[in-house]
Amino acid sequence: MTAAVAERPRRTGHRLAVVAVVGVVMVLVVMWVYAFFFADTSSPDRLHDRAWAVQAQATCQPFADQIAALPPARQFADIQPKSAALLQRAPVVDHVTELLAQMVAQLRRSTPADANGRQLVAAWLGDYDSYLDARRVQTAKWHVGDDPRFAVAEVDGQPIDSRMDDFADANAMVSCKTPGDLA
Repeated sequence: MTAAVAERPRRTGHRLAVVAVVGVVMVLVVMWVYAFFFADTSSPDRLHDRAWAVQAQATCQPFADQIAALPPARQFADIQPKSAALLQRAPVVDHVTELLAQMVAQLRRSTPADANGRQLVAAWLGDYDSYLDARRVQTAKWHVGDDPRFAVAEVDGQPIDSRMDDFADANAMVSCKTPGDLA
């Protein structure tokens, strides 16, 4: 009888372990089913007004095409002295900045239909204004031969041009992304 009593606690301990493992597995299964089938996976930056996003992409595309047709930064890489390269590159970047400013002005002519979309777009265009100001500061320095590193404002530790590009990506507005010509 002692042998039967000694095995009972071990069986109870074994059963508790099995129940615990099954419980953990069930929780994990429920979590993954929720994550894959029920959780909202859309970006908080995604506009509900898809028509506005499509219109914005169409608005930005001609500007992106004009910018792509301009001389790239690498074209100025071998010009010496560097101050001469900066003086030649600055007007090209000034032109890109002006094209971007025109693009932003056109984008401001319409707004998404919903309040949240209007708020998101206003913040994005506000970031564009700050970005354009930073571009102007950079080229003003190039016009006098200085070449500091290009810097933009940051929000929550993230450069605004990254935030702007994330917003454009989330809304399939790739032609509205920053040109990356100063990086």
